[in-house]
Amino acid sequence: MFTLYIFFGLIWLVIAVLLSFWVYEDAESRGMDGILWIIVVLLTGILGLVIYLAVRSEKGKALERVQRVCLRCGRVLEEKFRYCPYCGKEQE
Repeated sequence: MFTLYIFFGLIWLVIAVLLSFWVYEDAESRGMDGILWIIVVLLTGILGLVIYLAVRSEKGKALERVQRVCLRCGRVLEEKFRYCPYCGKEQE
C-alpha cells in the first residue's frame, strides 16, 4: 500500500514539473516573467495554473501577427504600413 502512494506521488511530481516548464515557456514567449510563474505554479499547483491561464497576456503573440517584413530591405513592419518607412518600397 505504501508503494502505491509513492508511485502516485511520483506521477504527480512529474506532471507538476512538466506543467511548470510549459508555463515557463509560454510566459516567456508572451513577454511575461517565466520564473515568477514557474514558482507560482509549483507552489500552488492547479490553482496557480488556473490563475496563470486567466491573467496571461496575448501581448507577445499579438505582436507576431501584426508585423511583417519589407520585401526590399528586410526590416520588420507593422501590418498598417502601405510603404516601408525605411526604404520607401510599396508593400503588397
